[in-house]
Amino acid sequence: MICVSVGKTSFSACLRLLRTVDCAEIRLDLNSFSAVEIRKIFSRPKTLIAACRPGRLSNPIRRERLAEAVSAGASYVDVDGRESPGFRDYIKAEARRAGCRLIFSYHDFRGTPSRSLMERVIDQYVRAGADVVKIACLARTPSDCARLVSLYDRKDERGKSLLAFAMGPAGSWTRVAATLLGAPFTFAAAGKGRETAPGQLDRKSMKAVELLLQGRTS
Repeated sequence: MICVSVGKTSFSACLRLLRTVDCAEIRLDLNSFSAVEIRKIFSRPKTLIAACRPGRLSNPIRRERLAEAVSAGASYVDVDGRESPGFRDYIKAEARRAGCRLIFSYHDFRGTPSRSLMERVIDQYVRAGADVVKIACLARTPSDCARLVSLYDRKDERGKSLLAFAMGPAGSWTRVAATLLGAPFTFAAAGKGRETAPGQLDRKSMKAVELLLQGRTS
């Protein structure tokens, strides 16, 4: 499943986009949606992921926006696994109350760490309550990419899902490979020039490559 990542946009444009997709990640840190608008977005009968990354907004505001999305009907909420325990536990409690699946994510914008480190992160996040663990690291070489996708050979008897892919131009192909290797979804931009992360393909290109790899044509 392709999940379209929605960056900075207006409320009306966001609603128009949601009419054309089945799954979307709404980056609440990149938008200024009101509480009412967040509720209207996440009450849509779509597979929607709420994310509000640290940096631009204060923690209380981010926590409030994520909680609003979860209570409105978000399918998933994505929290950086390195958030403070208080922040992480608050969102986890809200997610459990609402029946929302919890993603703990790990991002490394400097490079791709060792496989052993990434495996420790996965185990730590699963123990902390994640339903899905997301690993996204900057890749510069083919070996970086190979190390990331090799994580899919792990066996998790607890039924947790893994989403691992590379950021940056060298790793764009890993975003396409992700769902073929077992990830529940992969991210794509709404269109060219609307990327929310380095190396992100637009949804049209992503779909075309997926069909090609599956031996089909559109």
